Amino acid sequence: MAKYKKSNYNYFVDYRENKKLLFNGLTGACFCITSSEYQVLEPLLNDTEKFESEYPSDLQRLYKLGYLTESDFDEIAYMKYKNRQAVFQNKAYHLTINPTLECNFRCWYCYEEHPKGYMSKATIARIKRHITYM
Repeated sequence: MAKYKKSNYNYFVDYRENKKLLFNGLTGACFCITSSEYQVLEPLLNDTEKFESEYPSDLQRLYKLGYLTESDFDEIAYMKYKNRQAVFQNKAYHLTINPTLECNFRCWYCYEEHPKGYMSKATIARIKRHITYM
C-alpha cells in the first residue's frame, strides 16, 4: 500500500500561456510551474510510489506543502477539527445591545406607529451583571 496520497484540496489552474498555478486549499500553499512540468507531475501525484522512487526530494517538498498527505490521513476530519478549533478557541466576546426596537427613519409610507421605547433600569442592571460575568 502506498505511503502517500494526493490531497483532495489540490487545485490546478491555467495561468498565463504555458503555465499552471498549483494551489492547496488546506494549507494555502501555492506555486507556478510550466505546462510541460505539470504533464510530468500530474501522473506522479496519482502514483505516489513511483513518485517517491523517482523524485524523493520533490515528493517530500510537496508533502510538506500539503499537496500529498499520508495515505491514512483524514482531510475532512482535519478540516472539521480546524473549524472547531477556530470557533471554540476564540476567547473574544461580542455583545450587541439594541436599547429599543424604535426606528428613526420615519419613512413617509411606513404604517408602523413608532412608540417611544426605552431600556428599563432592571434590564440595564441585568446587562451589567452579564458583562461582569463574562
